[in-house]
Amino acid sequence: MVDDSASVFTAPRRVRFQESEWAIPAHRFEEAFDALSTRFEDERVHVTFPLEVRRAAADDVWLSTAYGRDTVYLAAHRHHREEAGPYLLMVQRILAPFAARPHWGKQHWLGRRELAALHPRFEDFRAARATADPDGVLLTGYLRHLLG
Repeated sequence: MVDDSASVFTAPRRVRFQESEWAIPAHRFEEAFDALSTRFEDERVHVTFPLEVRRAAADDVWLSTAYGRDTVYLAAHRHHREEAGPYLLMVQRILAPFAARPHWGKQHWLGRRELAALHPRFEDFRAARATADPDGVLLTGYLRHLLG
């Protein structure tokens, strides 16, 4: 198929869900996926949506989840009527040892300290943001939590 990306890479969302997505260094994907699979099997975790996996090349955008490293993304979902928090938090904790960076627009339980450890240019971004918006007019409560 050849068309504009907005036409090709979209699909209707007929099911509502909550989601968490993690960016893993590509060379650690197999190890990370094995850790998830093992934990799910050991604890008989009922996985109600398939895990989504995709790959992206490294880039140079300071707060990108693919900054400086080829990346594999793992996304976990729960139906909106299921309690999502424990499952998504479990996925986060299992992937943490693999330097997993959270998708900025999906659920995670990290704050500024953890994000700074995962993003090498985090403090550079904070300084640029403070220069562009010294009074914090563009910061929401959530962004204050994430960026300090």
